Amino acid sequence: TSTYSGTVQLSTTKGGDGYQLQDGERGGHKTYNLSQGTDGTGEGERIELPLTRPATGKGPLTAVLDRAGTTLAEGRWDFFVERADDGKRARVAADLVEQARLLTLPLGSDAAGHVTAWVPYVTAAGSLTLRTWRRPAHAELDAITIGEASLTVTATLHGTAAPLTPASRLVLVSPEDGSYDVDVPVTALGERQLRCTVPYDLLFARRGTAHDVWRLALRPAPAEPHVPLGRLTGDGVDRKRTDVHPARTLEHPVRGTVAVRPVFDPENDLTLDVNDVTQATM
Repeated sequence: TSTYSGTVQLSTTKGGDGYQLQDGERGGHKTYNLSQGTDGTGEGERIELPLTRPATGKGPLTAVLDRAGTTLAEGRWDFFVERADDGKRARVAADLVEQARLLTLPLGSDAAGHVTAWVPYVTAAGSLTLRTWRRPAHAELDAITIGEASLTVTATLHGTAAPLTPASRLVLVSPEDGSYDVDVPVTALGERQLRCTVPYDLLFARRGTAHDVWRLALRPAPAEPHVPLGRLTGDGVDRKRTDVHPARTLEHPVRGTVAVRPVFDPENDLTLDVNDVTQATM
């Protein structure tokens, strides 16, 4: 698809609960839509945003996307402009995307109680896109502390998950299967906030390959499903690139020198990346 060449600006609505799209080209009959997936033709993969003309007849056309009143599945949503007469559409280019209010905007909650977050951004090609998260429960990272041989995280639980109890655990999910998972007790700082320290040597007894990636998740109670642990607030679309943490070099009893580093995955959830240190990786 081609890229729309008009002047489009995306700003946060008053209160930070949505976005206002302004189109400087006042002529033509068209609508904006959001599409998920390759073509947006599947059920729930297309949201139409009608354009509103200014009451005075002057000024830009406006489309509003309301976070509280719109349910978007987790993933990437691309903006398109579509002509009313023939349905032809093209990607929308943006010359301004306001993100400042995202820095203080809390996580959202939809009618089902699911945790939501939206981050608009411009792709490398200049197209306007919205990254969304929607999950039943989420543990939002408040702080990450890197010790000499350990990782300490502080997080707050959101959504439909059960409150923390003495049986709550932080789970390091193995890239192999559940039998290799590592459970670490957490310290409850309240019903919804926790702190946990993960000694890196706990992984060494379960590790046997040159490179492993362990996903961190919270298990509030023995019968509860895992809750993702990550950072969805703020303006970060790709925290693997922007939130870089130092590696610690340790001695594995079998594999020799290994490097352990906290790394965010493509969903902005936290992982522990464990690599053999060789001449090629130095």
